[in-house]
Amino acid sequence: MKDNPEKRMSLGEHIEDLRRCLVISVGSFAVAFFLCFCFGRQIIDFARWPLWLTIKQMGLSPDAVGRLSGALSPMDGFTALVRFSLLISLLIALPVLARQLWIFISPGLTEKERAAIQPVFIFGGVMFAFGMLVGFFVACPIALQALFFFNNWLGFDNRWTGASIIELVTAICLGFGAVFEMPLVLMIFGRLGLVSPAWLRKHRRYSIMAIFIVATILAPPDPFTQVIMATVLMALYEFSIILVARVYPKERLGDGG
Repeated sequence: MKDNPEKRMSLGEHIEDLRRCLVISVGSFAVAFFLCFCFGRQIIDFARWPLWLTIKQMGLSPDAVGRLSGALSPMDGFTALVRFSLLISLLIALPVLARQLWIFISPGLTEKERAAIQPVFIFGGVMFAFGMLVGFFVACPIALQALFFFNNWLGFDNRWTGASIIELVTAICLGFGAVFEMPLVLMIFGRLGLVSPAWLRKHRRYSIMAIFIVATILAPPDPFTQVIMATVLMALYEFSIILVARVYPKERLGDGG
């Protein structure tokens, strides 16, 4: 339909397109997961990088890595590998997944709509990946160090398991990937004229309350990660105001936007 606007796709053609996109998407994700599983030892070592950084920052012995990432169950290692391999596979396959989604929805759009949405679509994928990286390299070490000292303050001996650490790391990465989509959502609302830069500034105090609620829901149930996520969300909110100002329909600015 891109080359011939008069062409219309039948229901069967739509289903065939959907099937093809799903096969390619699932196949790319499965290949990425298989490769991650084949390099399981390297994947687990990478997953424990925030723990290594935490131990280094606290001046503890490298032997503490083993003490803080042991296994208490026969399934701990397998569970940890599967969980983190799924996360890495999502990151690796993200360009293919985004491409297939775009291939499926773009024929139903006009040339003007495609030109307007495609940059936003690409921006969303980049922001999701960037959010996961921020969660892994910034939020995870801070959260682990804070939780370590908090446990010590309460008098608990830190005897974590590798599976529990990777579960926390995975949750933080997915949560930060999700919250980094906020600028994309507000840009779309702004482009449609549903929210304006002035409206976002006016309701900033209410937005901050909503941000802390969202951080409580998306972040792991520890106050340190939730505060980090809320801080990032507030920074993204301010960044979103700038982006909305660029995409908001100029003809509506004179109406109080």
